[in-house]
Amino acid sequence: MTVVLVFEYTVGGSMHKGLKRFAGTMSAAALALGMHWVASKSGVTLEPFVASGSVILMATAATFSRFIPTVNARFDYGVSIFVMTYSFVAVSGYRVDDLAALVLDRIATIAIGVIICLAVCTLICPVWAGQELGLLTARNMEKLASAVEACVEDYFADPTAAAARPRDGRPPHGRFGFRHPYDQYAKVGAAMRQCACCVEALISCAGASSRQRAPPPRLLGDACTRVGAWCARVLKEASACVATMTTSRGLGFAVAEMDAAVRELQSDLRALPPILAEEASETSLAEVISTSPLLCC
Repeated sequence: MTVVLVFEYTVGGSMHKGLKRFAGTMSAAALALGMHWVASKSGVTLEPFVASGSVILMATAATFSRFIPTVNARFDYGVSIFVMTYSFVAVSGYRVDDLAALVLDRIATIAIGVIICLAVCTLICPVWAGQELGLLTARNMEKLASAVEACVEDYFADPTAAAARPRDGRPPHGRFGFRHPYDQYAKVGAAMRQCACCVEALISCAGASSRQRAPPPRLLGDACTRVGAWCARVLKEASACVATMTTSRGLGFAVAEMDAAVRELQSDLRALPPILAEEASETSLAEVISTSPLLCC
């Protein structure tokens, strides 16, 4: 039963759940033994009231402690095990002569179950939460890179060519040990969400332009395509770094080229109004100015 209840998908989840179960069992058993000794010293008349009253008080206090947000978030499973173990040991004191032997037998059973569960999770196809988080971050980066490339290509590509193109349907592990960079994943995730918002805005602008059946602006097509290509290259290099936990030699070069492309695009934007006065209409100007800064993000 302990293996069934403690087993989790990741090694860290199983370890934390096993420790909580073992700690809840130990604390409840020790407290129940103490209360049993107090009840036995209170006399034959008061012993049933002391034992049953302790069960009611402990169960009530432990149950209502689960409404505390901190306790509910971190120790909810341990508190449940505490209530069940304390009630079991306290009630068993009425029909078991050697209560200490019963407690030791239960603790040994829990310990054996936790050890078996941890051995299976660790030795047979272990799943580490840190590695899973890194692979998930890398996959999301690759998806963002593909979205940037697809958005820029669809917006500035030839409509005929676009129509002809087919479209497809927490324990120590690894080299970091206890110092796995979980906080860095939060920062990377925040940056990815900002990038995803920019990509979503780009897709909205491209969709609005296609609905109006206006030709895509050609004046900034090369610069925007270059920015989009290098942005996707940076995301793919960063994705490879996160997936392999290594430093990429090409990442710095890709970032430098992307910055250069952004500066070139900003320069073209500053020179855009006089050019548009001669070659484009006011509608094209509004579309270009609303779309191009998003690529710079």
